[in-house]
Amino acid sequence: MRQSRRKSYVSIAAFDSSLRMSTSSSMETPEHLPIVIPPLTSRTDEGELYMRPEAVEAELLSVLPQGPAEWIKGRTKLKSESLVFLHRYLRRSKDDDAAGRLQQEINARTMRMGKRWIYGIDKEGTDFIVSEVEAEIDELLLAEIPSRQSEYLEVGFGQTVYRRTKDAVERFKNTPFAHKGNTVTETYDENGQEEVDLLEQVPDSGARPESEVLWADWVEKTLRFVTNPKHREAVILRYLRGWPITSKDPEESCLSRYFKVSSRQIQTWIDIALKQMKDGMMGEGYGTAKYRF
Repeated sequence: MRQSRRKSYVSIAAFDSSLRMSTSSSMETPEHLPIVIPPLTSRTDEGELYMRPEAVEAELLSVLPQGPAEWIKGRTKLKSESLVFLHRYLRRSKDDDAAGRLQQEINARTMRMGKRWIYGIDKEGTDFIVSEVEAEIDELLLAEIPSRQSEYLEVGFGQTVYRRTKDAVERFKNTPFAHKGNTVTETYDENGQEEVDLLEQVPDSGARPESEVLWADWVEKTLRFVTNPKHREAVILRYLRGWPITSKDPEESCLSRYFKVSSRQIQTWIDIALKQMKDGMMGEGYGTAKYRF
């Protein structure tokens, strides 16, 4: 279904006519009519209103005039928080088909993110845990009355998945199923294949900014397990500073030029470091890991 830019404006404004004078993000369309993104209503413990990340607000201002057909087409590239906002907008507009397409993408991301935070549990147990997390995220996503937890999906989707996954793992460990002696030390992707290099999933940009925050914290807290100083520095520059391994731009910093070794050698260092980091985390146990978000 295609929408004109003017129709998109009217639909957004229909959330609440008072928002036309809101201080939330707005922009002028070619017809000089502002698109206003309704502010969130929940507050932090300090009394401040929840605020979507600036990158999310900017993305919404860009995609809202395009209409549902374009949202669906570009859903895999949109930020998770933007998908939550657009899904809720479509449900309010009674466009259940388009909302369902976006929800499928949200569910797929929930499962991918959840599996990355499950350690030492076999595939069957992992599938059980992520199904619980998916159901909890769906409940928040479909909530008719906004709450702090439901609105936080538009602020930090990845953090919500992380916390829900952590809680689900702890619940799972207290069930008889968790003590059948069938735990393993691998994690699995959505196709049932073993995942080895967890941090290779770190996004450089785009769809999931919250994942960058979670992975960066994970890297910082597990660097102590890396024994070789050069390997540790390579991980820091790659994942915390955002340096590429190689670059055709002579003015751009890159690992191969910095260390004066081949890109293959750099990748070997990183692979060794990531395995030490993952093994170190496994050794401490997921339930007692000394990091929090």
